[in-house]
Formats: sequence, C-alpha cells, structure tokens
Amino acid sequence: MNQAAWGAVLVAVSAAAYWRNRFPTLRSVAVFLGIIMIGFSGTLVHLAARVMAFVGGFAGATIGHWLGLTTAALVACIVAVLLFLVLHDWAPKNTARKSTYWFSVALAVLIVAGLTPFATLNNLPTTVQQAQVSFQGGG
Repeated sequence: MNQAAWGAVLVAVSAAAYWRNRFPTLRSVAVFLGIIMIGFSGTLVHLAARVMAFVGGFAGATIGHWLGLTTAALVACIVAVLLFLVLHDWAPKNTARKSTYWFSVALAVLIVAGLTPFATLNNLPTTVQQAQVSFQGGG
C-alpha cells in the first residue's frame, strides 16, 4: 500500500470512531495524519483546500480590511488558534472533543494546501512522507 492508501485507512477508521463516539483524541490525531498522508493526491482534500483558499482569500481581504490587517496576518491568527486548540486537546491531561476532530481536519487541509504562513507547517507533509518511507524501509 502506498502513502495515500494508508492515509485513507486512517481517515476511514477515524470517521468510524467519530461516528461511534469512541477514542476522541486518537481519532482526531488519526484524521490529521491521514489527511497529511493523502496530501493533494486525494480529490476530496484537493477540493477542500481550494474551497478553504477561496473563502480565506475572500474573507481574509474583507475582514482584514475591517481590522486593518493583511490577509496573511489574519490567516496566521486562524492557524495559530487552530494549532493551539488541537495541541491543547491532544495533551495527555486533556481529552479531545468532537470539535477537535473538525479542527484537526481544517488544520490538516490548511497545511496540505500550503496556506499557512508558517514554513515549518507547510513542510510537514514532506516530512511525514519521508518518515513513512524510512519506516517502510526499516530505517
């Protein structure tokens, strides 16, 4: 199985866990990693990324104008808040909620699309792919 297939398995299992309301933290981590592993090879992820880019560009310009911010600054704020919420709920002393699942989906799609203004996050899909190849190769 290739990387996109493993990503699809993770997304499918996390969706089943969401539907049955089981393993809240594990399912949000699995959907995040699954979307990162699928990347742009998945049509649904590609479409979601295009929709988020369109909405982000339109809303970012409009809201940014009202607040006096650039679109990049507004997107950086949204990504930072999503990252904080997701990492907070993934922490060992906390428990993820149903909203964490959707925050993880949104954050993963933003990262895959390269829409974050943070270079480190935009390189995450490549890093995950290299780690998977290394893992499958045995070192």
